[in-house]
Amino acid sequence: MNKWVKGLIVSLASVSFFGVASTIPVHAASKAVALPKSYRGSWYLYGGAEAVSKKKAPVFSYARVKLAPKKVTYSICTSTAPTLKKPTWQVSFVAPLIYTKKVAKKTHKVSYRMVLRMTSGTPAITLSKTKVKVKILGKKVQALQVKISGTKFYAFRQPLPSHSVGDLLD
Repeated sequence: MNKWVKGLIVSLASVSFFGVASTIPVHAASKAVALPKSYRGSWYLYGGAEAVSKKKAPVFSYARVKLAPKKVTYSICTSTAPTLKKPTWQVSFVAPLIYTKKVAKKTHKVSYRMVLRMTSGTPAITLSKTKVKVKILGKKVQALQVKISGTKFYAFRQPLPSHSVGDLLD
């Protein structure tokens, strides 16, 4: 009888533990919101130019970030043209995401946080829209402000050699 009671207690404890553990991602997902259609699609982050050698033309790099409702695709491309035409694909990564919404109390500005589904932890990336002056176009353009660990980067709807993110693409 003593073994039977111990077995019952262990069984109940393990069932209750797995029951609580399996509801943790559900609670995190319940705070998730759908990413607005104006944020979805392809955005481009300019990585800068790198001189391979003295005789060869520099190589320009950029990242294409494709935001979808439940995942993000991150692709790195290079080009020998300063206008970023004729890109050469290098590598791609896909990660499942959960988006959460944040509204600033004073300005009521809306931003969205990206949380990897694998971690369900604190958001590492914050997305918001803003207008940014682009020198090569000579005007302000709608941009996606990407904030990673307190550092701001700007992504555009087309590949533009402006606002380099530098080492972020490495």
